[in-house]
Amino acid sequence: MLDKNQRTAAVVNFLQGRAKLNLALELARNKGGDEEARVLADDLQEVTERMETYLSGRFGEGQYERIARRWEDNGT
Repeated sequence: MLDKNQRTAAVVNFLQGRAKLNLALELARNKGGDEEARVLADDLQEVTERMETYLSGRFGEGQYERIARRWEDNGT
């Protein structure tokens, strides 16, 4: 079982990666007519949603969301 600091670090690492994925999603979607870019954007979105679901379930009721909200509020 992870301790509180390890859980926080895991969520923050995911959120940092998610921020990069969101940038990649935006760039892929902005390519417009490129079907491959749209498929990639959809795949990245699905991976992000699955990780959020996993972390939310892994760390208990509301804990992932609290860490994520605190991280996003701090602007990091």
